Amino acid sequence: MTMYIDTKYASLLSIHVEGFTKKDTNLWVMRCPICGDSKTNKNKKRGYIYSYKQVLNYSCKNCGASMSLGNFIEHVNPALAMEYRREIYLDKNANTKFSRPKPQELPKPVEKKKDDVRLLDQLMDRVSDLPDDNEAVIYCKERQIPEEKWDKIYYIPHICDIVQLSQKYKDKVTGKEPRLVFPFFNEKGRLTGVTCRAIKDSGLRYVTIKIAEDESMIFGVLGIDKTKTIYVTEGSIDSLFLDNSVAVGGSAMGKLSTINLPKRKMVIIFDNQPRNGEICGLIDKAIKNGYTVCIWPENFTSKDINEAVIDGYDIEDIKRMIDENTVSGLMAQLKFNQWKKC
Repeated sequence: MTMYIDTKYASLLSIHVEGFTKKDTNLWVMRCPICGDSKTNKNKKRGYIYSYKQVLNYSCKNCGASMSLGNFIEHVNPALAMEYRREIYLDKNANTKFSRPKPQELPKPVEKKKDDVRLLDQLMDRVSDLPDDNEAVIYCKERQIPEEKWDKIYYIPHICDIVQLSQKYKDKVTGKEPRLVFPFFNEKGRLTGVTCRAIKDSGLRYVTIKIAEDESMIFGVLGIDKTKTIYVTEGSIDSLFLDNSVAVGGSAMGKLSTINLPKRKMVIIFDNQPRNGEICGLIDKAIKNGYTVCIWPENFTSKDINEAVIDGYDIEDIKRMIDENTVSGLMAQLKFNQWKKC
């Protein structure tokens, strides 16, 4: 019953801790009351209450504080901590005067997808939770990635730590350079793998860790609205500029046939590389397979969406350009034949 008591008292902290938010079953985030969290950004929440071995603990990714829930409650509200200790004592001695919870009041079993998200949150930081002077934040600002999408990207200071997700890479990934991490989930929330992008100059720009060998790695599938247009890009960063979008993490659009997304709703956006024989072949194949594609206009000279934003294009103009140049069937073939001559 300890977890039930822990959960009960964790919830009672909501009126005592700034920014207290329940993110998941047995997972809460808040502004750390120990270090005060960020003094420049009141939206930073780097304190976590999380479950470990059937009890709750507290940790802060800013100051490094780590303690049991009881000690954390003692720091926040000593009077509440006294009540908490008394209830724990009574439960352990089987003399509790408190009613045991009815079955429907017990915490619901944690789904696999929630375990995976929690694992990522414990292993590394989301870019949205990092201080402004962190190298990952600086990189995202330079690339002009929309700040509201930063919570989809993680930061790991030493890439070698990523092997905690899959020990089969233990002897393959040994570097200590920092990386941005893009997690890939399937539609049910299972973590299928991650792609780690270099922040600094590196001989290997991308390192991919595949966790589920039986699954295709497509970024952004979780949470897609199948009733709306689904934009499909090559690169994960490009997808962050569009709503309701996914990325195949390269040019292998054949992956799309392995996931449960409606073909008629998808618009495939290849990079703007008319002189790239491989890309041209893939566009031709996509059109012949019945996909709707975006054929960039002749006056568009940027390589992809992110480069266009950096070049000075307004993102709304880019979205409008994509929608105005979305074609399929015979019209797609005609426009494609014109485009590849550019």
